[in-house]
Amino acid sequence: MYYQTLLTLNKKYEKDIIEQYDKWLYTLPQRESDRISIGKVSNQLNIEFSLAKNLLEDSVKLNILEHCYAIKCPECGHIIEIVPIEELYDKINIINNCDACEIEDIIITDEDIQILYKKIDNDEVINEKSDMRDIIEYTSSDTLKGFIDDEIIKPNDIFFKPTQEQRNKMIELFDKIGKKANNTTALGNQLRDFTEYVLRIVKIFEAANVRTKTNELDCLVKNKLHFASPYFINELGSLIIVECKNEKSKPNNTYFHKVQGNLKLYKSNCGIIIAINDPTKAAIQVANSNYLLDNTIIVSINYQELKKIVYDNLNFLDLLENKVVMLKTNATTYLGDNKVFEQSK
Repeated sequence: MYYQTLLTLNKKYEKDIIEQYDKWLYTLPQRESDRISIGKVSNQLNIEFSLAKNLLEDSVKLNILEHCYAIKCPECGHIIEIVPIEELYDKINIINNCDACEIEDIIITDEDIQILYKKIDNDEVINEKSDMRDIIEYTSSDTLKGFIDDEIIKPNDIFFKPTQEQRNKMIELFDKIGKKANNTTALGNQLRDFTEYVLRIVKIFEAANVRTKTNELDCLVKNKLHFASPYFINELGSLIIVECKNEKSKPNNTYFHKVQGNLKLYKSNCGIIIAINDPTKAAIQVANSNYLLDNTIIVSINYQELKKIVYDNLNFLDLLENKVVMLKTNATTYLGDNKVFEQSK
């Protein structure tokens, strides 16, 4: 066996399948080692498509393979570029034409992104301009949309994946929160600066402090999502208003009413309150009532939850998604396994 860790799969797959797969994977030409598709493995090993998919996903778990993403032209199916997850959404936003069919102003969705696999020991960058469809075997069922629908890939991990440099910056900004400052404005800006930076890491968000003719918004977020799959961020709308409360007092119902007023003023569907402490029970009830009345989303994130994003690698979008779930269900604890989302009773 070339890949000894594949032996751990002997109880799950027939021995001859593992041996064939091991030999095929090891002898795969270098130029094809980042273009492994489910269809190719299915054909090479003469096994069912679903079995090939499971075998490849198990190889990912064993750190033999990793996912990569083939961005296809929605018109002709030509593979425009193959990228890692860190570059996926940035590439989607800048690709606007196809060299193969010469169509311009194309819009890439999750149905135009095919999941491929890459050998982890392959560092070669493929820059060939040939028609990759002759090499890659793919079907409509192994798109990014299909993998999201089957819960194999989480979109939250695509859109929020901080680099080490970004994590270091988050730590620097977070550690300033609550520290002595020259004045109250500078003290308040500590939480806002951290919040704005975290929001900018989200690949589908543009975030900035904004002054209007009537007031100042701590952070106005533009949501640039272009996804066909049902996804909670679609519900948040194109504009998200974020308010930061640096005081130790809990956000109360008056504060929530203020946020609700801003949402109506700017025709926004979602408000996020970043605060040191959890909101009062009365404030939570205001948020629940507003959601039942007109589907307005107002959620609150506290200091300890922010700390988990910085030091425990909690995905900010996982946290936000679960806050939305709690609002919709009027839950006092997160309805899942992760206890970091518990709210005060």
